[in-house]
Amino acid sequence: GGDPVRKRDQPLGWHAGSFEEDDDDEEPVCQTPPFFVIFQVLFATMVWAFNQSAEVAPMAGLEALHPGKTSMTMQRDCTEDYRLEPWRWVSYQYTHVGFNHVFMNCLMLIIMGTPLEGFNGTFWTALMFNIGVFGGACCWMVTDIHTETVGMSGGCYSLIGITLGSLWLNKDENKYFKTAVCMCLLIPAVDLVQAHFSQHENVSNSAHGGGTVAGFLASLVFGRNLDVTKTERRMTIAAFVIGISLAVGCVLWAELHKVPEDIFEQVGYCWWRQIIAPKLFGDSNPHCVRCSDTTCISAWEAVVGGVDCKVGLCIMGTVSQSKCKTLGGWSDVQPK
Repeated sequence: GGDPVRKRDQPLGWHAGSFEEDDDDEEPVCQTPPFFVIFQVLFATMVWAFNQSAEVAPMAGLEALHPGKTSMTMQRDCTEDYRLEPWRWVSYQYTHVGFNHVFMNCLMLIIMGTPLEGFNGTFWTALMFNIGVFGGACCWMVTDIHTETVGMSGGCYSLIGITLGSLWLNKDENKYFKTAVCMCLLIPAVDLVQAHFSQHENVSNSAHGGGTVAGFLASLVFGRNLDVTKTERRMTIAAFVIGISLAVGCVLWAELHKVPEDIFEQVGYCWWRQIIAPKLFGDSNPHCVRCSDTTCISAWEAVVGGVDCKVGLCIMGTVSQSKCKTLGGWSDVQPK
């Protein structure tokens, strides 16, 4: 009695007690453990936590260990020239400004770097990350060269470019291409928001943009491609040529200008201060001034220390580039 025993369906691919892969099954991919991600996070965090110095505050990290030797800057007050110190183009990644800065960079590296290293491998991920760090420095050289910049944001934002490049190269093999692109662009949103509300003179958005572009180009050249087509080979060659051209152009721009200037304003200056001088400016408000040589600097110092300035009426102090923008930009008044 009862219902007849129903024969159990055999799983697809099983035959005669053995398993045979179906033709449509994807070949399993071996994931590389995140050795580079772990090293980078631990090293960046530890060098920041254990190297604090009032001499370079609010910066902390490698720059505190070697003051004036590792941050991304081209000169200091028209007297020190750092153009022949290329190690700065990558060493600046190991100095950060505050806990939020290092924490958000490490979090972004863990979230985005772990799957990328698993897919591309440790060596290639480390290479592309540091190309992003260098790309961030290159973009800084032509768009934000008057600031002193630190942090591994260039490398972290290169992960966005690497992810986009990897998705593009393997879009035909990825069923969730569009979803993955959206998630890739969504992940850095939190970092961008917090960066907007906690802007600091030593954190450059130029490094973010340069890192993203460099990461994308590096991914097209060095990233893993599961099925290489003729079009993708041409893209690899084009990405290599474009990347080299951009890097050479940015470095030449910075190296050939003894007095730093960016590509937008194209005004060279290497010293800037905030000055209150009522007789010269006609009011008691602070004004931002800048100089391109030591002669100009001496002239402004003479103004503040001259007989026309009574004690306490003239003041000169350091000021950030962003603060000068809020004060109405740069004054055209010349020292007399």
